[in-house]
Amino acid sequence: METKKETCSICLGTKKGEDGEPCFLCKGKGYIPFTRIYPPESEKKWAIRRKRSDKVHAMLDGKASNRVILLIARAYLYGDLVKPLDELTDEELLAEPWVGVRTVKEIRAVIPSPGSKGV
Repeated sequence: METKKETCSICLGTKKGEDGEPCFLCKGKGYIPFTRIYPPESEKKWAIRRKRSDKVHAMLDGKASNRVILLIARAYLYGDLVKPLDELTDEELLAEPWVGVRTVKEIRAVIPSPGSKGV
């Protein structure tokens, strides 16, 4: 785990508040310790998930409602979706907790399911 130190934005590193007591934000340290939540190895995984989420967002942007775009992007970011959206079946989409029947219907209006033929 990596720790960064940022100068306190309230006392600006003086370690004292306006009343002369220790600053309430940094508790008299003069800096705010910031610790990463995830180890560096998992940041690569999150970067991949963010990239997938951004691709889906770009694919549906302007074609589906904001609700659908955000739900599918969230499913890619936090869920187990790995395949591209045009290769996912309805059952795979419905297996995600954020995706419901209405969402799948709106997605299929924009992107047909993998088994169907385009017009």
